[in-house]
Amino acid sequence: MPFKRVFDEDKKEICPICNVVHRRLVHRFHETLEADVIFHIQTDFPTWKTADGICSRCYDEFEALTYHEYRASDESSENFKLKFLDFYIFPTAQRLNADAAYSGKGVTICFIDSGFYKHPDIAERILHIEDITNPSHDETYFETVHDNAWHGTMTSTVCSGNGTESKGVYKGLANNANLVLLKVQNDEGKITDDNIAKALQWVLKNKDAYNIRIVNLSLGGDLALPNDLSEINRLAELLFQNNVLVVSAVGNTADGKVLPPASSPHVIAVGGLDDQNKLEGEILLYHSTYGVTVDGYSKPEMVTNSIWVPAPILPNTPQAEKAKVLFHSLENEDYLHGIIENNKAILKEEHFNLFEGKEKLWKEVKQVIWREKFITPHYMHVDGTSFAAPLVTSVAAQMLEANPALTSQELRQILLQTSAPVPTFDISRQGFGRMQPKMAVYAVLNRDEFVITGENPIVDDTNGNLTFYVHQPKAKLSVSLVGSFNHWKKNEIILKPAKNDIWYVTLPKMKPGRHEYKFYVDGWYWVEDISNPWRVVDEYGGWNSVFEIKN
Repeated sequence: MPFKRVFDEDKKEICPICNVVHRRLVHRFHETLEADVIFHIQTDFPTWKTADGICSRCYDEFEALTYHEYRASDESSENFKLKFLDFYIFPTAQRLNADAAYSGKGVTICFIDSGFYKHPDIAERILHIEDITNPSHDETYFETVHDNAWHGTMTSTVCSGNGTESKGVYKGLANNANLVLLKVQNDEGKITDDNIAKALQWVLKNKDAYNIRIVNLSLGGDLALPNDLSEINRLAELLFQNNVLVVSAVGNTADGKVLPPASSPHVIAVGGLDDQNKLEGEILLYHSTYGVTVDGYSKPEMVTNSIWVPAPILPNTPQAEKAKVLFHSLENEDYLHGIIENNKAILKEEHFNLFEGKEKLWKEVKQVIWREKFITPHYMHVDGTSFAAPLVTSVAAQMLEANPALTSQELRQILLQTSAPVPTFDISRQGFGRMQPKMAVYAVLNRDEFVITGENPIVDDTNGNLTFYVHQPKAKLSVSLVGSFNHWKKNEIILKPAKNDIWYVTLPKMKPGRHEYKFYVDGWYWVEDISNPWRVVDEYGGWNSVFEIKN
């Protein structure tokens, strides 16, 4: 029977999918652009109609299924959802549409930050760790959690963590990179310009010994000084000239000043954006710092995701203990009251009503998990340009793995060239635009051979795959496949370059039916598939290529 639109006494709507009360449901759908979302909902709920509505959280789940096969075909979407939560965070590779085959192997990244803890996600790949402010702290100091350790541990794992505590789900893009970690917060809790400069001097002196190719600084100096008066910027420029790329967070205050090292002319200053925890949809700009520096340089250079970023919860902290108890209680709902009662000391800041029924207490526990930004017993989501910068750093490490001969100048240039402006937003807030990881990595590949074995697309029934290819000698940076099967979304399905000017991509076979497609080249012009004789007239005076999936 059809779903009914149900309202409670406060005129709030009940989602027909999850049966949870919400202030407002989604009732308006674009029948073409959201056809796949509607299809997936009706597959699980055959009687559901768009007029019945759906809550935003359920919509997100079905949207994830829709784009999953094109964005992360090697990772099951079920791996990053918890059965008892109607909320989840996407793994980094899927969120950024990055190629997880590249992991920064053979590349050393230096993080200059407040402090660090030898977290299991990074511990085995730390080549050197040092407290610039207190040389008496040896390596054993970093085996204990200190108050200063949170920020640096998070930035380094966002970039390079291997996701050990999540069975590899929440890993960074540079999860095979080596690390050098330099602590610059002193015992009084301050990060001074002098200590940042000392850390940069250390890198300049030791970069060859550890093969450091990238430095990440998710911090800033105290004063907006001209370059000729800033020791931090002088050293950052010297590192760049010595083939070390420097990446810096630009800051989180929209009306603030751009400070060193982000104000240095060749440092990649990274601003943020907010995808609202969706793979597709409206993109918002984060409240990043932006503007013209004292020396007249416009910052930031680029933007990327700075919110909904997965990172480990710092172990052996009250926050970690709270997360374990909360998730344990949800996993054992029949003992929910008892678990909370027995852990009052850990949950002392919460005010659970143990005299309410299980259903209400269950909802209260979930509300605390959402408020605390927990996503598993060991991971949370974080925000700030401090975490956007490590994402850029991780893609730079992927690029160096793909082509170790790249110079710092080439890395910077290609990262910026492949970025795509976010439409409708002030360009001064986003620089050259949103980072495009696959484009950046594919632009520097040493190209392999691609053997054409059939008509386009090449059908592999044994493995259930389709391979599309196009000969495009004029393409400089990117080619993407765009078609009815992904609602004509540009720069989503990125082709890989091969020798002889061939670009190709292999995808899971689409559902049966007739499909149309084209190729979108270098972000500005369209190309038909000349190798495919089947075509139809499009709506713009050109051709769409056609293929059919029969079963």
